[in-house]
Amino acid sequence: VPDYNDFVADVGDLRKAFHTAISLFHMHDWVYIAHGTTINQNLTFNDHTGASRSVADSKTFANSLEIIEPNFALIRGIANAGKHLSLNDTRPHPDAPSHAANTASQSLGWGEGGFGMGPYGGAPQVMLDGSSGHLQFIQIAKNVFEMWKSLARTYGWIVLT
Repeated sequence: VPDYNDFVADVGDLRKAFHTAISLFHMHDWVYIAHGTTINQNLTFNDHTGASRSVADSKTFANSLEIIEPNFALIRGIANAGKHLSLNDTRPHPDAPSHAANTASQSLGWGEGGFGMGPYGGAPQVMLDGSSGHLQFIQIAKNVFEMWKSLARTYGWIVLT
């Protein structure tokens, strides 16, 4: 929560974006250790053949989260690219990053971007350069943050305090 809130207050700060991505991604490790039995009983992922399987560990839990919220694949890629610089194995999401440089702080010029696309007037914001264009990191992070809140409500987890 603190990393997410720090980034929301400063959407142009790349360091805060990477910290947020790392926190939102690695929460799966912590939540799985605390709630693995419930997760294994209730969540599934698609294996390499596309068959649905029950979650059995933290990695397959992360895979199941990509089904629940596709932006989790982007957060996962951003966090891993921020750690390793370049990725050999990218997530199956079409906008998944392969390099840390795919995520950058950018300023939109006056009038650039669609209606409602970021702060008008060129204020910097962190963007993911995906195959479908520039994606706002704030929206990716918000979707994943909301996924965690929804899962916490559904299963009675105390994960965001």
